[in-house]
Amino acid sequence: MNKIKIDKMKIYESKKINTREADELLEKYYDGLTTVEEERVLHQFLSQPSLPEKYAAEQAMFGYFKAKKVVQKRQLPIYMRWVAMIAIIFTSVYTFQTLNASQLKSYAIVNGKKITNTEKIKAIALTSINEISSTNSEVEESLKAINPNKLVNEQLDVFNNLAN
Repeated sequence: MNKIKIDKMKIYESKKINTREADELLEKYYDGLTTVEEERVLHQFLSQPSLPEKYAAEQAMFGYFKAKKVVQKRQLPIYMRWVAMIAIIFTSVYTFQTLNASQLKSYAIVNGKKITNTEKIKAIALTSINEISSTNSEVEESLKAINPNKLVNEQLDVFNNLAN
């Protein structure tokens, strides 16, 4: 058998070992001195179909460990699959309806009435803008009437009353 030593760890090049080497590895295994690589080689040896009867116990033990390592697939119960499918269908329908909903139309509420005609909305808006510009003098007069010092003092009084 070909052996290569790397950092005091034995790695086996050949995959097959003879019964004498298997006996030595089993003795090391039971003493707890085998490496992972040696256990892999031992496992491979014990997985052979036609082994002498003296390895039956070890073969059963390693076969048991092999059976334990098998990962079972987790499947959802049938009712959970149906619930998931129904949820996907409802989500798809809702998304489709949301994306294909008619575009929101522009509207304005004038004197409590909803107006959706865009031409009429534009006309009302232009009329409102013209009224504001014609009453420009009223806004200027109102601004002149405001006394900034008086306004600041009133606001400070409000804050002082809140603090107390």
